[in-house]
Amino acid sequence: RDEDWYVRKQAASSLCNMKSPESVALLLRALGDEDWHVRKQAARILGTIGDPKAAKPLARTLRDEDPVVQQEAAAALGRIGDPGAVADAILASLKHEDPLIRDEAVATLQEKGEEAVAPLIHALIHRRDEEVKREVADALVIVGPPAVDALCYVLTLDKKKTHAMARQIAAWTLGTIGDKRAVEPLGDALANDNDPGVRHESAKALARVDGDRAVELLVEATKDRDEDVRKEAKRALKILRTKDSDQGLSIT
Repeated sequence: RDEDWYVRKQAASSLCNMKSPESVALLLRALGDEDWHVRKQAARILGTIGDPKAAKPLARTLRDEDPVVQQEAAAALGRIGDPGAVADAILASLKHEDPLIRDEAVATLQEKGEEAVAPLIHALIHRRDEEVKREVADALVIVGPPAVDALCYVLTLDKKKTHAMARQIAAWTLGTIGDKRAVEPLGDALANDNDPGVRHESAKALARVDGDRAVELLVEATKDRDEDVRKEAKRALKILRTKDSDQGLSIT
């Protein structure tokens, strides 16, 4: 309660070493301090202490008027282990009404996106809202190659326990990223997934990933039991052949 914000900020830092219920309660109160420096420091230290009781107050701090405090609260929730709140913070930043905050969120995902992959994948798998899943996919596209292994993992999940929409969106995201590591997982989904929508999206994705192996997998998919999948495989092959033709023309 010192009148100087810097003293309050340093007092919050000192509470970090105590890690007692009393210190956590004081830090939670500091999340409502009038100065953003103090709120930011309190959020950071609560993440370091890692007490689960801080999760809900930190989640409320994601709506703080200062974007720096919002980001610190999101990082703290990640350290505490609340992937849902972290994903919400990322998606909210990408949709923020202030273009500067949106740009900053995109830059953060591009530079430090690996840290965001786990909570975003958790949301892709577990959220029921299809719109949220698609927003997650857009965020993972921004992250790019660091998200590829996790997205490939989604394609291999137990089909009975994972909604087909999550696998379908994972296939779309992999195709949009265009990393060749996704070729075999997409091919496996194209050949073996029991949902035709997933197979259809995997065929489209393989056309964007490209490569000789993609062609082999798509040729096999032209025999798929579903007519729409067969048509998409043929369409994808046509796209790949056009790319090869254009490359040949550019070379000569």
